[in-house]
Amino acid sequence: MQHRAYSYRADGDQIGRFMSTRTVDAMKALSRFGELAWFKLPTEYNDEYGYHQVAYMGWRYTAPRESVVHSVNTRDQEFCIASISDLALIVQHLQRVPVP
Repeated sequence: MQHRAYSYRADGDQIGRFMSTRTVDAMKALSRFGELAWFKLPTEYNDEYGYHQVAYMGWRYTAPRESVVHSVNTRDQEFCIASISDLALIVQHLQRVPVP
């Protein structure tokens, strides 16, 4: 499902674009902790080249709050351990991929 979203250029003109439900959900979840300065969540499948891409999400808050980062780190150790494990598996796989 796609949602219509708007952002604004420096001159104040509105820019319309479509966002996936996954993007909207991720932005809503992150916005609970502060105002987003920017956010990036690329599509999982690249239609132009016809292949799946590595999933990632990047964001920055307009005013970072150290308490939020500390809260995730100390209260959700299961999430932190899983993310470390996932990253280790990605690196191990990259080490085995032949260089073209």
